Amino acid sequence: MLVGNIFSCASKRMIPLYEAKMIHHFDSRFSTYAGATQAQINKGTLPRLTSEQQDDPWFSIEPRYWVQESDTLNEQKSKPHKPVYHLGVTSRLEARHWQHGWLLGWRDVCRSTDERTVIAAAIPKTAVGDKFLLAFPEGNSYLLQANLSAFVLDYTARQKFAGSSFKYYLIKQLPVLTPSAYSKPCAWLGGGTCTEWIRARALELSFTAWDMKSFAEEMGDAGPPFHWDEQRRTLMRSELDAAYFHLYELTRAEVEHVMDSFDALRRREEKPQNYGEFRTKRMILERYDAMAEAARTGVAYQTILDPLPGQGLRHPARKAKGADVG
Repeated sequence: MLVGNIFSCASKRMIPLYEAKMIHHFDSRFSTYAGATQAQINKGTLPRLTSEQQDDPWFSIEPRYWVQESDTLNEQKSKPHKPVYHLGVTSRLEARHWQHGWLLGWRDVCRSTDERTVIAAAIPKTAVGDKFLLAFPEGNSYLLQANLSAFVLDYTARQKFAGSSFKYYLIKQLPVLTPSAYSKPCAWLGGGTCTEWIRARALELSFTAWDMKSFAEEMGDAGPPFHWDEQRRTLMRSELDAAYFHLYELTRAEVEHVMDSFDALRRREEKPQNYGEFRTKRMILERYDAMAEAARTGVAYQTILDPLPGQGLRHPARKAKGADVG
């Protein structure tokens, strides 16, 4: 029996195996095997979720494979004295002392010629393929997710390698900000720190489905998932990217250089049907300039989002199988 994307067979509970191509920045439901053609599967691409599917907090992506959640002990008929013990996902994560209801990782397969190189996201606690590499962070994991998703870090990643695989030894070389960096005063926030500022945006961007409730709860949120609003998400991400450019202390000219180096993204956005504008660069520079002006005047940066990030529209609290959720 299949409920959501959890498959129950006899006494076994089989959980979905997430593949790297099924996730994207701040998106644990980027693509699905549902409706995929053989040609798409052969090319390693899958149908992407529609905006309507993304805005359904109960929608689950369909995997190609399922993996047993708990350990099982199978007797071999030919060798009954030698039972086979299969470790489940739960035991494997417990062996890593991981007790959270979510995982954080990044795509292994990438190329410097792609629109983005480092593609990381938090996902529900589940099985993952070997092309979705996992981090097991301590502390405020949403800060790491936001940092790994920033253009400024992606730019440094492109200087580190030439190939198609971003392994652990490469991720360890990236200049990821230390936790103490977030406790330093930010001039563009009127001298305040940016931890809560980033948390609000990472929360709303990540928590759009019920299966990410555990991740949201660890960020101190007890409400239902947020609506998927593409325009609002784009604005929040432009603010986060602008903030990280400031945190890394890049000048405006350096920000322009970094953004212009993402050739594949620039070429796609500058096509005539997109009005010939590198929209992502423009939006980030607008937010960067507003933050720079805030730092110059000593007046804290004011977001252009209404309602404020972390206070966006949410889905109603609902019941699942007779139990309250949210």
